[in-house]
Amino acid sequence: MLFRSGASTVQDRMGQLDASWAALRQSADARKAALEEELARQQRLEDLRLDFGTRGRVFINWIENADLLNETTHFNALSEIESFASQFDTFKQEKEQQQGEYDSLVQLSQTMADEGITDNVYAVYSMDDITARWNKVNSDTDAIAPAIASERERLQEDDKLCQDFATKAGEFTQWAEEQRAALAAVSGEPADQVEELSKKRAELRGEQGRVDDLVSLDHQLAQRGVMNNPHSSADANSLKLEYDAVLELAGQQISTLEKEMAAAQASSGVDPEQMAEFKEMFTHFDKDGSNTLEKHEFKACLSSLGISKNDAEIDQIMADVAGGSGSIRFDSFAEYIAQVYDKSDTAENMREAFKTVSGGKDYITEIGRASCRERV
Repeated sequence: MLFRSGASTVQDRMGQLDASWAALRQSADARKAALEEELARQQRLEDLRLDFGTRGRVFINWIENADLLNETTHFNALSEIESFASQFDTFKQEKEQQQGEYDSLVQLSQTMADEGITDNVYAVYSMDDITARWNKVNSDTDAIAPAIASERERLQEDDKLCQDFATKAGEFTQWAEEQRAALAAVSGEPADQVEELSKKRAELRGEQGRVDDLVSLDHQLAQRGVMNNPHSSADANSLKLEYDAVLELAGQQISTLEKEMAAAQASSGVDPEQMAEFKEMFTHFDKDGSNTLEKHEFKACLSSLGISKNDAEIDQIMADVAGGSGSIRFDSFAEYIAQVYDKSDTAENMREAFKTVSGGKDYITEIGRASCRERV
């Protein structure tokens, strides 16, 4: 009985021990599971810290490399601002992608806060730092669009002024070339040339407004800070010099002719009154207005003055006086008449002889010629 009683006690004791070991094993398993869960949680929190730190640095690096936000919006040409506007459009597309990254960082930061994370050894920038930088990117971006529009409008106005200047400069240059050609084309007797050139010089002076317009446009461009005109290489100063050169050319031609006329008059000994009388005779017989006397006109003129010459003699005179050109210019005519008539003859005597025989015609009668001979 004693043996059975002891065996029962041992069995009870063994049962208790088994129960204790089972409880201990269960507790240990539970603790292990809890530790493993906490380890996994801590690992997840560590991954969150590392992820935020890494992505935060990349995000800030993108902001710091957004050089376009730091560039000036003041340009010198439309092509420059259009290039900048194209770059800005590309930047805005990239910014839209970065907006998604920013939103993801905000969500990640909130997750970390919900997990109780208050420190992050991996993060150089906090969420507050990132938000402040991002807000500045947004404000800078919003300011660029109207700045581009304003600058584009300014440059369009500059370009219009440049085009206006280029057009007027081109027209002026062509006009100046035409004036030089017109001055060079002036021909005829020296006195007639001087008269025509004087008229042209007066007309040229009346075109001062062309230069004034160019100077005004050039001044407007300078006030707007435009230093280079992509449509023209000309400038107001060079064009004004070109205008002055045309005026000077007219003056030089007039001066040269006047000196030649003075020299011719001095060498011939013909006074102004006689020269005027010669001119009146010459003009009367120059029926076609060519500023020259043809053979028949010259012969008629000599006949009216009582100088009778046959065709052969007329041909010889024209060969000597006109150089065989077939017609006589006024200066050659005046020189010949001055040689034929004695300088003591007054202009009045010649005028009377001329009026007597010409009768307003380009020929004279025998009676008229005889009358002229008597006077001479």
